[in-house]
Amino acid sequence: MGHVDEFSSVTQGLLLNPGTYQVTIVPVNGQNQTTNTVTIEANKTVLVK
Repeated sequence: MGHVDEFSSVTQGLLLNPGTYQVTIVPVNGQNQTTNTVTIEANKTVLVK
């Protein structure tokens, strides 16, 4: 859906419909990627770090 260069400050975000998503974070070197399951609820903000 996006990559880190698209989100250069904490004021930017990605609007998603409520539901469950898998978020994968891949460092530039490709090592130690992390995948998390995130559940989005209507009218809530979720931070993925």
